Amino acid sequence: MVQKMQNKNFERLSEGFKALHLSVNEVNLEKMDKFLQLLLKWNKVYNLTSINNETEAIDKHLLDSATLIPLLKEFEQPNGKTSVMDVGCGGGLPGIPAAILLPNFRFTLVDTVAKKIAFVSQVIINLKLLNAQAVNARVESYCPEEKFDLITSRAFASISTFINLTEKHLSKNGRWIVMKGKLPEEEIEKIPDFVKVVEIRKVEIPNVDSERHLVVLSRK
Repeated sequence: MVQKMQNKNFERLSEGFKALHLSVNEVNLEKMDKFLQLLLKWNKVYNLTSINNETEAIDKHLLDSATLIPLLKEFEQPNGKTSVMDVGCGGGLPGIPAAILLPNFRFTLVDTVAKKIAFVSQVIINLKLLNAQAVNARVESYCPEEKFDLITSRAFASISTFINLTEKHLSKNGRWIVMKGKLPEEEIEKIPDFVKVVEIRKVEIPNVDSERHLVVLSRK
């Protein structure tokens, strides 16, 4: 039964990644499914997500997170050490799926809720994700040794709040990438004066009929 369910999950993930034009291998699929199982298992106690159904979690969490991958790739640094901070990572979304699919990137997943970081830390250990680390901190008081090439968020805060809290962590030529549902026109109008919108990209999540936008920003 477990094998049958795993095969079903692999099939849905494979079809989803194909629709997103992402190339994945068996190891990627195994890690994605393992992350899914851990997320749903821990969710019973830690309340990590309102979604309890495997199929829905694949679509609305894993594949939704994967829509970020093509954009991240476009900003890959030539030194092969692209650094990404995922703010308000919650149950590891989109940071964990991104770390699985982009092994040459370095991910730092930050959240203020200790139980969520405890979960993310366990996932990183179980999946042997050597390119990821979890940090329990308020992003405004976090003191990393280096600045980040990219800073991402998914359902964290308004764009202005996100930028103001993280501006000190962004490298000189870095980018913010915000994952939003409907086009956040009012939020975009209120961005700080020192920031400009680089791109707004509409993306589609396989099997999900809802709007999704990626907003890329930089300093002027």
